[in-house]
Amino acid sequence: MIINDVIVIAYYLSVLGYYLGVLIYMLPIPFYGLKKWAPQLMIDSIFSAILIFSYTAILYIIRYISRIIGTDWNAFYLWSAKEIGAIAGTMASLRLIGSALASMNLKFISSSIISPLISSLTYLLIFFITLTTLLTALRIYAPTLIAIGLLLHSIPFRLSRSAGAMIISTVIIFSIAAPLMPAFIETITPSIPQQIQYSLNLLSSKITIKDIVGRPVPYAVIKIYNKGGELLARYLAGPNGEIYVSADKGIPNGTVYWNIVYGPYNYTVLMNASQYTWINRTYCSAHISLPDVVIVSEYVFIKLPTNSRVSISYHNSSSLTVNITGYEKSTFYIVYPSSIAVNITVGSNTTLLATYSYRWYNISFIIRKYDLHGNTCLSISTSKWIYTGPPNVAEYPFVNHIVKEKISSPSMLITPITQFIYAVFIGPMVYVAVLLSSSYALARLLGGAEPRIARLIVTGV
Repeated sequence: MIINDVIVIAYYLSVLGYYLGVLIYMLPIPFYGLKKWAPQLMIDSIFSAILIFSYTAILYIIRYISRIIGTDWNAFYLWSAKEIGAIAGTMASLRLIGSALASMNLKFISSSIISPLISSLTYLLIFFITLTTLLTALRIYAPTLIAIGLLLHSIPFRLSRSAGAMIISTVIIFSIAAPLMPAFIETITPSIPQQIQYSLNLLSSKITIKDIVGRPVPYAVIKIYNKGGELLARYLAGPNGEIYVSADKGIPNGTVYWNIVYGPYNYTVLMNASQYTWINRTYCSAHISLPDVVIVSEYVFIKLPTNSRVSISYHNSSSLTVNITGYEKSTFYIVYPSSIAVNITVGSNTTLLATYSYRWYNISFIIRKYDLHGNTCLSISTSKWIYTGPPNVAEYPFVNHIVKEKISSPSMLITPITQFIYAVFIGPMVYVAVLLSSSYALARLLGGAEPRIARLIVTGV
């Protein structure tokens, strides 16, 4: 309803301008400076009326050209959301680095490097959100803005003709071409040999470690290595065999080696994204099953022979019977802390080869090595229990490795910010400048600054 009222007022203003031109023509006064306004007022008014009658056609032309050139506002919004999310993710990653630096007594590095980068990203985010909001408003209110432009275009004596023509042309150009901004930026973006990661690639996770029959492995240690053997992270499981790795610690999002250490026992598995259970894009759960370990109780376990078959009967939380069948001559181990008393009964076909001690962090273990011929039945029970507690493992969060890596090469921090500035500030600014230049040229054709097109349409000469 408001648009219709504005169009009607614009039409009446164009009629007013035409009759003012006729009136000036008929004035019986020989003032050439005044008389020359008469034909100009009449031509301008007729041209404004033509534009007013073409209001629906202008909206149709915008939709038609947009359809031909493939204008897609949904693709533009997806690109915008992706860039905003990348900036926000990078800011969160930088804050994690700052927190890690502060915990490492390197707060001065955080203040001199991290804080300025976060400030730059904040201003960049404000600019990009503002630009996206303005373009969205222009798209939503395009019919109203064109009607207002026609109203200003119709005011006699060219009082606001330039402004009206500029509004109309800006709406037309930006409605058609603004959604093509992602394609333009992709075209002018130089090729980068290696894709730049906009975040630290950290995952938060719940890790569960269990033995061959699904019992939790308490206080196991997970060491995460890259393919080059470099330590990336180290975490300690709880008494229930679970590790909760929060976002401020993280595990790598990539192909890495997980080494599970439990006393003298080591087990390594290659982990990648396909082996995680994904909750969302940054949170997953991981389940590790040790293929040759039977947990008796805390720190008491059996290391089974390779390729053996077992059946287990649990009597209580610290007593069990295991039937082991080996398909060839093999070896198994019984491991327990030296601080507790363990009753072990083994069947036939078994020979005790050696007994020796092993120290793991603050815990001393007794290891019994047995030779197995065929199959055997063994029973284990702990008759005396002394609380040992967790090993005194110093955890090494993955974020600390990232911090050391980033600080040792400052360009790894600065380069993503530079790419952001290029992708969401310089590129959009260049594209907006091109569209504004095109809008200005179209505004001149619509009679904002150059009257020849109006005279040509009205008089034909």
